[in-house]
Amino acid sequence: MSVSRKLTPSSFDVAVLAKELSAILVNTRLNSVTNLSKTTYLLRFHASTTVIDQCQTKNQTLIDTYSKPSIIIEPGFYMHATRFDWSKAIPPTAFSNRLRTEICNMICTGVSQFYFDRVIILEFSRYNSDLKRYLIVELYGRGNLILTDESYKVLVTQSKMPGQHVGGNYFSMHGDDRVTLMDIEKLCTLDHFRQIIAKASKQKGQNASFRAALAKDFFLGGSASAIVLRAVNCKTSIKAKAVQEDEQLVIKLWKVCEGVLKCLIEAAKSSFDSLLSKGYIYFYREDELAIVDTGEGDLDDTIMTAIRVAEYHIFDIRSIYQEGTLYRAEDIREYESYNKTLDEYNSFLVTARAYQNRAQLIQKAKSTIAHAQDTTEDRMASLLNSATQKRLLAECILWKATEIDYLTKQMEFLFKTGRVTWNDVIAWMNCGSTDIPLLEAISSIDVVRKLVSFNISIFASDIHNMCYTDCTPFLALSKFRATEKQGILDLEASNETEDNDEQQVCGSCGDTKIVSDPTEPIVISVDVPFKGAAGTTAHIIAKTLFEAAKAAEEKCKRTLGHSSAYFDKVEKKATADIDSVMKETDAELIALQHQRSPLWFEKFHWFFSTDGYLVLSGRDAQSNELLVKKFMSLNDIFVHSEAHGAACTIVKAPRLTTTDIPQQNTVLRWVPPVQTMLEAGAFTVIHSKMWAQKVGTQSYWVYADQVSKTAPAGMYIGTGSFVIRGKRNSIPQQPLELGVALLWRYDTANVMDPASEAPPPWQVAYSDKNESIICTTEDAGQTVNESGKLLVLSTQKQKSQVTTAEQVLKDSNKDERKRLQKERQAKIRVQKQQAKIKRLISEGRLEEAESYKKMISAQRGEDSQDDTGDEGSICSSDFCCLCGILGHNKNSCTTSSMSKDYKTLFDAHISPVLATMWKRVASIPPFTYTTGDTVVHSGEVLLEEDQDGSQKHIDKGNGEQNVTSLSVSAMISTKRPAEDELPGLVVMIAPYSVVEHFFGVIRIIPGDITKGKTHRLVQKMLLDDKGLELSRYEQLCIKQIPEHAIVLGIPGSMNVQSCKAKK
Repeated sequence: MSVSRKLTPSSFDVAVLAKELSAILVNTRLNSVTNLSKTTYLLRFHASTTVIDQCQTKNQTLIDTYSKPSIIIEPGFYMHATRFDWSKAIPPTAFSNRLRTEICNMICTGVSQFYFDRVIILEFSRYNSDLKRYLIVELYGRGNLILTDESYKVLVTQSKMPGQHVGGNYFSMHGDDRVTLMDIEKLCTLDHFRQIIAKASKQKGQNASFRAALAKDFFLGGSASAIVLRAVNCKTSIKAKAVQEDEQLVIKLWKVCEGVLKCLIEAAKSSFDSLLSKGYIYFYREDELAIVDTGEGDLDDTIMTAIRVAEYHIFDIRSIYQEGTLYRAEDIREYESYNKTLDEYNSFLVTARAYQNRAQLIQKAKSTIAHAQDTTEDRMASLLNSATQKRLLAECILWKATEIDYLTKQMEFLFKTGRVTWNDVIAWMNCGSTDIPLLEAISSIDVVRKLVSFNISIFASDIHNMCYTDCTPFLALSKFRATEKQGILDLEASNETEDNDEQQVCGSCGDTKIVSDPTEPIVISVDVPFKGAAGTTAHIIAKTLFEAAKAAEEKCKRTLGHSSAYFDKVEKKATADIDSVMKETDAELIALQHQRSPLWFEKFHWFFSTDGYLVLSGRDAQSNELLVKKFMSLNDIFVHSEAHGAACTIVKAPRLTTTDIPQQNTVLRWVPPVQTMLEAGAFTVIHSKMWAQKVGTQSYWVYADQVSKTAPAGMYIGTGSFVIRGKRNSIPQQPLELGVALLWRYDTANVMDPASEAPPPWQVAYSDKNESIICTTEDAGQTVNESGKLLVLSTQKQKSQVTTAEQVLKDSNKDERKRLQKERQAKIRVQKQQAKIKRLISEGRLEEAESYKKMISAQRGEDSQDDTGDEGSICSSDFCCLCGILGHNKNSCTTSSMSKDYKTLFDAHISPVLATMWKRVASIPPFTYTTGDTVVHSGEVLLEEDQDGSQKHIDKGNGEQNVTSLSVSAMISTKRPAEDELPGLVVMIAPYSVVEHFFGVIRIIPGDITKGKTHRLVQKMLLDDKGLELSRYEQLCIKQIPEHAIVLGIPGSMNVQSCKAKK
């Protein structure tokens, strides 16, 4: 069967998408606009976490999913929130640059469907500002993206469309044929259903189809209409007249259509209790598809699922029409939101299209081989058959030589003595003259080639005397000769009236009847050439046929030899083409991976040491500064080197237990393991200028309290530089070697592999690595006040901003400062105008000064008139971004059920879907610049104090360790994914001694290859290494490794080596 998939949404699809996008995007800020292709855009938003931090009933799943939403848009096809990682992007187009200029960093204050059309409008604004921009997405036809200002004047369009021009009002260009969801709900009656059928039954052509009537007049859309018809076992091409004549079918179809339409209307209605609507993806059965074999063996489940995808809908037809047996349970998948449904559906389409493109190219290359083989075999069979027929015909001519020579002499006699011409013979045969018996033996005459075909009869006795036991070859010869003469017989009929002798051909029908009964004579036609009036003897004709048969056999042998070489050449080229196609399409054959929230330490160079400690290193001066000032706690180890450009590295200390609580006048000193310090020292030197020089050097480590930003008198400490005081502990020189290891991030913390002998250190976290000693305050070089309260650093991401009392006061006066700034700017503008007028008067240019005064007055008058005029026009054609209807704005909307909650959500700066974490909308606190966290400033290190107190990270009373704060590290594992597991891939670049025993490690050393090629080299080496036995899912994940995940971790030019570790 031909595979057809749903590509464009219906109006109901757009209504549900707009409802969900409004719940997700309202009160979020637009971060960026990215081009995935020339017509596909990715918009990234983020929500304010200020109010979320005050929520007492946080839903981490909601926060992870909707705090940083991304929207993918392809006009004319789809627009939905996406959770997949779209890492590939192209340079921005002019339209994208304009969007970045106009709406980036603005707040999305509304999303709605324009009436019931396939148009979604996004409203962007700023808090406490009248500036607005509208991004209009058209999802019908070719589609378009349009940006308008607050008066709906078109500023820029993605593509030029008839009737749409820059500077015009969009709503006036859109037309007046508008219906609403309430209008459609009123039409959901049996009478209206019958009217639709009656109207369609009077139409002709495509409009007479019942499916077209349902799609257009009942607003179901073409895809949903087809589902309804297939559910009741009707053909999708059924005519409306046929439905009208069957009353039982009308009632059955009405019940299904009523259930579908009510389900669609219910899903499209928006309320705070139903922000998200379920969606369903329909799949083809495997027996319905003719899957092309690409020669890669059994397909992966991910690819097979993508190939089977058919369409998406808001309803499950099985729950509406239980009597239907079209769809099985495994043919329909349910998703918790419609945006997720479209996101999964389009991700399936990406994989399916890539596989289909790959399969078509491979099938084309294979068809070249098959065509060459078939052509060669057909050619050889034709030559052998021709040789056999000619040899048998020659034998028949020799057996009937006396008869053939007699007929030939009779023709010679007519030409010589009777003064008969070729035209006379043709005329006699056409008129059916029976006066000349010779004419009955003539089958046909070719005037151009001077050939006369005589019919000779082969009897059963002749076949036996010729030593043949079967008459089949003679029957085949008779049929073959009759087929050859068929073209001549057809030509005769069209040339009866031609006077040109050289183009007249005639024949006698009825004499060439093929007799299948072997008891009857078999008639065979024999061509006798004439030269003038003399004919050729039978022996000469037979000799010519024998020579032709021998030549055909020799040609068949030559063809066999040449075709063998030709076939080998074609096969070699086709095989090369298949290999080329496999390599070229390998990167496109991917399964999109869900976005994962980055771990807090991934902004730095990082790795887990052999002993299980997290080691962090800065990437540049700014990250070095951030790492030390924001992420280094009082118990961490600071590692550095004298090498130029060496990175600042810290080793995160283990957490404290109840036995490690410091006593009075004492502080804790953690002694780091030797192997960890060797690896941290190597990591520091690797990320320095020593990598380019290919020479190692020593490094050193100190405690965190020895690091300071306080410079000695007369010196200045820049960004990324620090002062080290006290004793330095040296670290020996280590090899300059890095290893690229693949780790897997699981959703659950229980990733312990029971089959592994020694689990990776980050699975056991820091529970058994609490090596510490107690020393006095004097020995530690700290005062009692500085260490009186010990704060343990959490593994969660630290606050990047410290809120002080002065900052709170400054932020609270932000609006007032903006107003005063505008007043100052207006005052400065007036002063400049007055100064210019004085200058013109002083120079004696009175006329210019007077005209300049008039121009200023006119501008001020126009501005005031424009203000009043704009207000009037907006009131008459204002647009509501809540219900999508013209005539009122969101503040006065009574149509949408969300209008009563909108002001509360707007004041709280929170999206509706995140507001569901509160039991009631009224309980959501308004947005303030204060935060619920208590942030303290301790020396040069900023630490965040946990609300639960310092006891949060101390063991419970029963001796069990509280590992809640260790969940981040516990999710990372070297355990390869099983068949039913789909973890995310994490790339760790560490000193080679850390990962040398890992599976499939890539070893990197200083070399001459630019680091920009590392990404492709690593991917190629992993995918081409057959010894790794990568699963299809692992291959798909490796193909999607972003370039920056590898390139940023390489310090400079390098060489790559593959190292196969034991499994």
